[in-house]
Amino acid sequence: MPGIGLPDPVFTSFELTFFSVSGSGWACATQIPNGGYCSAPKPCLSYINGTNANLTRYNFQIYTQSNSSYYFRLPIVALIRDNTTNGVKQIILLVSSTDLANQDGDFIVFGQAFFQNFEAVFYA
Repeated sequence: MPGIGLPDPVFTSFELTFFSVSGSGWACATQIPNGGYCSAPKPCLSYINGTNANLTRYNFQIYTQSNSSYYFRLPIVALIRDNTTNGVKQIILLVSSTDLANQDGDFIVFGQAFFQNFEAVFYA
């Protein structure tokens, strides 16, 4: 899992909300080996301070099961990457759906892109 995996019902809700606030052009490839992603045919900067939705305003609030008063915030921009395919720049959002048939299907799964954020904070 490269970014963050959400259980199917949570992912569907996220996908609908995200598409409504970020504009058109997004597509999600969710059920591929090693995790899926969402993408749009524009570079990251156009979603940070460009003409599209400003993704710096959005984040995940992840609550622990033991205490619903405390949560940590994961900015959406921590999970975006620029990608170039056949000379076309696109934004990749590393959020996918966990397969319900998989043993992780009921859980939020944190991947590489999530943990890279901590290294930047503690070792920079």
